[in-house]
Amino acid sequence: MRPITPLVALACLAPTALAQVPHQDMLLMVNPEGQLVTGLVDFDTQTPVAESLRVFDATFEIIPLGGGVEVAITDVPGFNALLPSNPLIPAGFSTLPPNVPVMFDAPAIEIDGVRANLWHWDGTGPVSFAPATITNRISKAPSALFNATLDGTDSDVAGFTIDFSYSSGGFHKHVDFQIANSHLAPEGFYLWSFIVRTDTLEAEPVFFVHALGDFDQQAYDDAGDFVREEFIEGRPLCVADFNGDGSVDLGDFGFFGAAFGSSLGDVNYQEAADFNGDGNVDLGDFGAFGAEFGRGPGECGG
Repeated sequence: MRPITPLVALACLAPTALAQVPHQDMLLMVNPEGQLVTGLVDFDTQTPVAESLRVFDATFEIIPLGGGVEVAITDVPGFNALLPSNPLIPAGFSTLPPNVPVMFDAPAIEIDGVRANLWHWDGTGPVSFAPATITNRISKAPSALFNATLDGTDSDVAGFTIDFSYSSGGFHKHVDFQIANSHLAPEGFYLWSFIVRTDTLEAEPVFFVHALGDFDQQAYDDAGDFVREEFIEGRPLCVADFNGDGSVDLGDFGFFGAAFGSSLGDVNYQEAADFNGDGNVDLGDFGAFGAEFGRGPGECGG
């Protein structure tokens, strides 16, 4: 069996490299515990790339409609379940049950106490998503009878049945993600979530981080890292939260101040305050402390 490399995010690629990216879809499988899980599959070779994957990215393609009107659209990723005869299905996993509906819902997700079903970050500076002010219509091509619209409000959005699994349990379908009047939409990264399910099974939420405009590799990486930390792995605790109360405040400043100016071996030396580990609590460490000072539970994972 070809080895499977567990991933936590789809490899983020700059738009200029997208032409070389193979057709890769969200892989739907049932794990040994009987749970619906999402991974990544290479469609052309029907080879699993990852057993576990919950963050997916892509770039919207701009389609001119004439008269100065354009639409931004993508159908990446698709949804794919391997045929049961595929020898590359990971040991203990199975494909979908036969003839079951593959459905989704698009719940609002929360960032820093705010809920929205569609988020936007402009792709510059530190990642800072805010509720989007445009709409993202999700539709089953070519029919507009099956669609759901995300509008940046705090409403959970009901999805639809993408299609039914084959009699063998295999599956391969795409839906369209579309931003109308995209020339009026701010460039940046758009974030939303799906809960993919069948009639009896439900996967953990997946997250889409799709770019409108041209951005470098670092922006894709930063957006994906933020989503993984925010929704999957949990944000890392602030290293300057010495008392563990979820905030970096005056209490922590007192601890750091007492150690400031000390060196390894001094009575007041504190290893926790020596951020760079050079044996001295000095201006270099003060800069690291200052970068976190004022952070609260939203930033420190408390």
